This record gives sequence, C-alpha cells and structure tokens, in this order.
Amino acid sequence: MKINKIANLTFLFFLGAFFYTACRQDIVITDSNAKLSFSNDSVKFDTVFSSIGTATLGFKVYNHNNGAVNISSVRLSKSSASNFRINVNGVSGAEFSDIELAEGDSIYVFVEATIDPGRDEMIEEDAVEFVTNGNTQHVHLQAYGQDVYIVRDSVLQSVTWKNDKPYLIFDTLVVDIDETLRLEAGAHLHFHRGSQLLVLGTLISEGTTDEPVILEGDRLEDMYFDVPGQWEGVWLTKFSKENYLRNTHILNANIGLWTDSVQNEYAKVILHNCVIAHHSLYGVWGNMSNVEAFGTEISDCGISNVMLTRGGSYGFFHCTVANYFSHAVRRSSAVYLKNYLEYNGTAYITPFSRVYFGNSIIWGNKDTEIGIDLLADDQVSNPYIFENTMLKIHKDALINTSDEAHYKNILLNIDPKFKKYSEYDFSLDTLSVAKDTANIEIYNLFPDFLNFDILNTNRLGDSKPDLGAYERVEK
Repeated sequence: MKINKIANLTFLFFLGAFFYTACRQDIVITDSNAKLSFSNDSVKFDTVFSSIGTATLGFKVYNHNNGAVNISSVRLSKSSASNFRINVNGVSGAEFSDIELAEGDSIYVFVEATIDPGRDEMIEEDAVEFVTNGNTQHVHLQAYGQDVYIVRDSVLQSVTWKNDKPYLIFDTLVVDIDETLRLEAGAHLHFHRGSQLLVLGTLISEGTTDEPVILEGDRLEDMYFDVPGQWEGVWLTKFSKENYLRNTHILNANIGLWTDSVQNEYAKVILHNCVIAHHSLYGVWGNMSNVEAFGTEISDCGISNVMLTRGGSYGFFHCTVANYFSHAVRRSSAVYLKNYLEYNGTAYITPFSRVYFGNSIIWGNKDTEIGIDLLADDQVSNPYIFENTMLKIHKDALINTSDEAHYKNILLNIDPKFKKYSEYDFSLDTLSVAKDTANIEIYNLFPDFLNFDILNTNRLGDSKPDLGAYERVEK
C-alpha cells in the first residue's frame, strides 16, 4: 500500500511540474528588462561586388528569460532604403511583427547584401532591429563593396583593359577574330557563375610580379578563395593566335585554360610565370595545340593539372605541377597524355609532334602522377620526354621509366618538400632535393623567360637554378 501511495505522489509531482513549466512558458513577460540574446552582435561580410549578392550569413536569437516573450518588431533600421535583406525562420520580408518566443526557444535570422553601384563609399552598414516590451536591441550589419566595370555578353574589338577598377563579366566575353584583348598589369577580371572568356582573336596579358593580372570568380569571401568551378574558364579557340600570358593568375574555374586546336607556329600560346590553380576539371587542357610554359605553377585540379590530348606541341620548362585536390576524389594523374579519340569503336590517332617537361616538378597525393595513354607508342610517333624532372610514379605502374628515349635523368619518387602544400605554398623547403638540381643547359634554352621566377627571384642568384617554378635563395 505504501509503495502505491509513493508512486501516486511521484506521478502527481512530475505531472504538476510539467503543467507548471508549460504554464510558465505560456506566460508572456512584459517587463522591459526581459531582453533577447544573440549568437553574434554583428554580421560582417567580406568584400562584395556592386549588384551581386553576398553569401548568406546568419545568426540566432535566443530567449533565455523565465517565460515567453513577444518580439513586437523585427526590421532593418534603414527599412526600404537598405541594401541588406533579411529572412526570419525561413520567411523573407522587410519587417516582421508579434513573434512569440517561448522560454528557452530560438529563431534564425539570415542576411544577404547587395551594394549599390552608384555609391562612392566602400562600406555599407545597417542593423537588424528587435523591439521587445519597448526595449530596442540591434545586431549590426556591415559589408565591404567596390565599384566595377560590368560587362554582359559582349563581343570585343581590339581594346586594352586598364587596372583602375575591377571588371565583372556575365555570360560569355568574346574576343573577336583578328582582334586583341590586352590586359594591363594589375587588371582584375571577375567572372560570374557560368561565364567564360572565349578568344577567337588574341589574348595578351601583361602582368608583373607586383601587379599580376588576375582572372577569377566573383565571390570574394575568404571561404571561396580555393573553391573550384566558380566560372567556366578561358577558351582559346582554333581561330586564336599569338597569345601571351605573363604573370597571370587564372583561378577557380572548371577549366583554367583550354587551348583547342591552337596549332601553328603563329598560333602559339606562351605562359610565362603564371599561376593556374583551383579548377574543378583541368588546369591546362591542350587539345591539338602549341603551348609553351615557362616558370608556371599549375595546381589543385579535380581531374588533371595538365591534360594533353590528340597531338600538338608542348613544352614545360621550370614548371611546378602539384595536386593535393581535397574538394572531391581526384580521378586522374596530375599530368595525362592521350593521342587518340574513340568513336563508335574506332580509335582515331593524332600523334604528338612534341611533349617536353624539363627542370620541372610533377607531384601530388596520388601514387602515380603521370598517365601515358598513347597508341602507336614509339619515339617517332610520340616523342614525349621528361628530362631532369621530379616525378612521382608507383613501382607497380605500367610505366617504363628506364626507357631513356622518354625519361632522362629523372628524380623518381623523391619528395620535393614544398614549403606548405596544405596552404598552396609550393615554394621549396630548405631541405628540398629540388634545390640547385636544375640542368643549366635546359635553363639556357630560354634564358629570357627563365631568368626570374614567379616571385622575381633570379635563378642564377646562387650556385645553380632549382627545379620547378620557384627559386629558393637562402637568406
């Protein structure tokens, strides 16, 4: 009998506690001292473009009071004049009223911003205003913006783009046949999602060490700096000719640079001290083309850094090809050669006239970082050579590195010891074997292009040049 009484009393106690708590939560506090709490007292956006929305950021609003509260108003302080937009618990609007927030409960507020292109100021500010029981609280909003040239779906005649302010490109930017787009040192081109640079004529990019030309996406938040696939990339078509890119950074596209049937001597593409990085597919895709790359870094690509297909002539001198792609599982080696196209069960072969890597580094996080898929594989039809180059090739890979027709004085499976590859710093550590290991005869083939590295360091500043795009000089 006592046990039953104790059980009944216990049940009544918990039942009473439940109804007391429920009733207390239903009691709406009207005291002005009952304030809200916030996960952040401010929301700050990194640099954003005029007329382009930022990434969505958010914060939480908490009720830590002993009872429910009624938020009589949630609004932007500047109201309709604001360049910010808010969303409260999944509902977009300019102003919200009578939001009842139970004890211990919370709501989400999301914020976006668009910078007015007519403003001269670099900073846009506002606040989300909360009024509870006559008590006003704010979460401050701040976005940094800048004015840009906006270019939409344009076909260019010969023109020079200066570096006075950035260019924001929508859709496809076309350089017309026999016309030239010249980019001054420091020119900064930002491409909106889905846009590309299509070159029927000529692209001349004249960056310097201190003022490189930069082509990248239009999201400037820190979280996007290494995100691939933000735009389509640069496409040099078969009509294109005499392209020259110096100290030019091509970043965050699907294909950084696609050279498509750019073959003859006058249609040559020259890359000089460039950085091509963070691409979802390929860094450089050469298809039946003529490309010469000097002192160039090609890194962080979802399939291959360098994809060479269906013949052509290619030279890579003092280049660093490094791939530690972490955004998805990488499907291929850093460098891949393929000389044929399969169609309806038939292989159509287009032999390479030349593929050469000299004084370079080819490395990454796969066991084997070169792929050779060539039909009619002999020195006459496929004169590919890796000379005095650091290669990563697994011992079980079907690659005969003892064949001196293709592999000359290679440094096999020796870690180049990049300074900090996790932060995309592919300069050489003090203990790197690549230091002072370059063949001076290869360097002397193109001294005008190879004398100074990407960072404007003289390759002959010490005893011998280093392998790769970066020359290390001890201080």
